[in-house]
Amino acid sequence: MEQYGRRECVEIRGIPMPPHPSEESTNEITKKLGKRIGVKINDNDISISHRMPPSSKNKKFRPAPIIVKFIRRKNKKDEFYSARTKLKKTTASNLGYQLSTNNNIYINKSLTSENRNFFNEALRVKKQSGYKFIWTLNGHVYLRTNKVSLLA
Repeated sequence: MEQYGRRECVEIRGIPMPPHPSEESTNEITKKLGKRIGVKINDNDISISHRMPPSSKNKKFRPAPIIVKFIRRKNKKDEFYSARTKLKKTTASNLGYQLSTNNNIYINKSLTSENRNFFNEALRVKKQSGYKFIWTLNGHVYLRTNKVSLLA
């Protein structure tokens, strides 16, 4: 149920923390990122967005992710998430952040901590066992060894 409640959400990682967090607009960051990947995001597409609390182990090294909950999963959230591949090698400085450490920017599905741990374990197995593909769908983790052709 917890994962089901996150189906309209994505996480944006790699955006530096501002010196004054009260001055940050996570909706504006989402719209700016949408523009970068070719997805028009309006305020009425976003239900809510905010920074996640920083994890204690990564507090000094990685900025806390931004979680964005979209109004419609089948429209904007899926379009935004699908366009994430256009971010390849995009860094925070590419988005105009001056004091950045050149963090790469990523858009991920919002997984529960249990599912995230399971995904990380599956990622480890992927690397060790020669799997080529790993992905999540509706909170489930999938691995595949090769490309599947639908035209057999």
